[in-house]
Amino acid sequence: MPALALRGTDLVGVREAGGIDVFGLGPGGALLEKSLSSAPFRYGLAHAFHGGRLYLASGDWERAQSFDLDAEDGAPKTLATALLSNAELSRPSAWRHGAPRRLLLPFGEHVAEISSFGGQATGLLHPVSVEGEAVRFAVPAGPYVAGIAGADRLWLVQGDKQRYRTTVVEVVFDAQGGSSARSQVFLGAAVGAARYGERIYVADREVGVRVFETGASGLVHLGSASLEVER
Repeated sequence: MPALALRGTDLVGVREAGGIDVFGLGPGGALLEKSLSSAPFRYGLAHAFHGGRLYLASGDWERAQSFDLDAEDGAPKTLATALLSNAELSRPSAWRHGAPRRLLLPFGEHVAEISSFGGQATGLLHPVSVEGEAVRFAVPAGPYVAGIAGADRLWLVQGDKQRYRTTVVEVVFDAQGGSSARSQVFLGAAVGAARYGERIYVADREVGVRVFETGASGLVHLGSASLEVER
């Protein structure tokens, strides 16, 4: 299934077809297509556009990759810092908690990468510039299904189907590069999230949509909107 995102003013999609096909609208609305050669993947792809590059990560990759979409060869650049090692990915006991997951989010001068696997989770800020260094940050363990980036913080959403639990995690970064996380837990199993203005919307499999207001002191839960389809 294609995934769609905005790259500047262009609508660009990523289609997984054995490899990676990137398509978008060029001048005059012409459809442009480009094939990329990525590492093999088994657990779907997280993707993000930032700084003229496409970033990709699969749950079973040691390192994320980035592509210059304007380059002729479409060759990937493997990011310098790994979130998971191949030794961790090959540890049988870790798979009892489910398949590995990744999220990628454009965030200021970085791309934030979140990995959840083996009952643990961790975060990494990849610099967009070649001179910068990646920075790790702590996140609570859990199966992350969605994320949203703000000016100085990330809102990350866990959807645990087995325990029927949704967790909304707010990670706040300070000027010195440190971070702190706070969480709110609800019954349900979240599947996605979006931001509009000063509000965060978290979609749940059964509850509907939970609405939060953002602020310096954290998220405030305003309530839920039930979505019913008229028959």
